[in-house]
Amino acid sequence: MFGRDIRSPAALCAPVDKLTSELTLANLAKFRDVILHPQVARQLSEYQSRMAKSFATNNLIKQFEVGDLVLAQILPRPPADRAQYCGPFEISAISCGGAISLKAVDMTDAPQPPARKYAHSQLMPADDLPPQSTHSYEVDFVDQAVITKDTVWFRVHWRGYQELGWIPAANFADPSLLQEFARSLGSADRRRLLNHLRTASKKQLKVRKAPPKGHVGILRINPTSSP
Repeated sequence: MFGRDIRSPAALCAPVDKLTSELTLANLAKFRDVILHPQVARQLSEYQSRMAKSFATNNLIKQFEVGDLVLAQILPRPPADRAQYCGPFEISAISCGGAISLKAVDMTDAPQPPARKYAHSQLMPADDLPPQSTHSYEVDFVDQAVITKDTVWFRVHWRGYQELGWIPAANFADPSLLQEFARSLGSADRRRLLNHLRTASKKQLKVRKAPPKGHVGILRINPTSSP
């Protein structure tokens, strides 16, 4: 066929003796002294064990069938303190390539699945979802406030953790902690803080992950309660 080599399927699937003898054995002979060294052999064995364990852990095969109730992974991945799966949904079809189509469960007010197909690794049986704990992300008390030109940042103590973290005022769903923090300040600092909070609430600001530089004032008090 003008330069093409025609071979049977059996010949294509079987290993080639020429490659095995000329390449594999030559490479083994080249590194024979290195592989036989006890320390190198032990490190190679430990590395192969770690790779096999990592592959077995990260590539778990989940078997689903049509009609199973599953939870679908939210894409793109949300932050760790938010829900990672939505549903439940019912598997309507599985293609020969492994793509899974979902449909809404036959019940009142059932959520509608996203208009996309999922892989096996992106689904979870509806009964396997562990109960989510939200107490670890609640704020115990406010320790410090930093007033910037754009917004007000508060250093807070998270319940269940020892370290402190910075969050903007827009992330507080309950203003009681901010009011308690403001009452512990002096009259001038309290008035300045409340004015900045009112000004910031009127603007739709982008939430940042860390307090920016260039703050115009710092308010410090002792914690109102022990962690």
